Amino acid sequence: MKIIQGGRGSGKTYTLVQLSHLSGYPIMARSIRSKKYIQTMADQLGLTIPEPIVFRSKQDTRGKLLPTDKVFVDDLDGWLSDIVSDYFGSTVTAATMNIDDNQNVINLVNKETKRK
Repeated sequence: MKIIQGGRGSGKTYTLVQLSHLSGYPIMARSIRSKKYIQTMADQLGLTIPEPIVFRSKQDTRGKLLPTDKVFVDDLDGWLSDIVSDYFGSTVTAATMNIDDNQNVINLVNKETKRK
């Protein structure tokens, strides 16, 4: 799994949109608003991507398979917070993650991006 890290507005979602276009894998979004943002970004860039997938509620998606075997996930920390809050009623205060080698990390922290 690749990790794309960076601050707000650094190009994380932009990078996912490009990867989605190149691979044909859909992007999972946390909300309909995020889905629209992702699709609008792809349209403005002239890129064709699969329709982003929205997770609405655990009742709505329980037992259903995704339409593909691979997906990109936008806003992973937000997803984790939502899942722990919805399922367990708790707030995530810290988390760990294995990074096996630096080839799997795309670091956007120190890159300047200009948004129009």
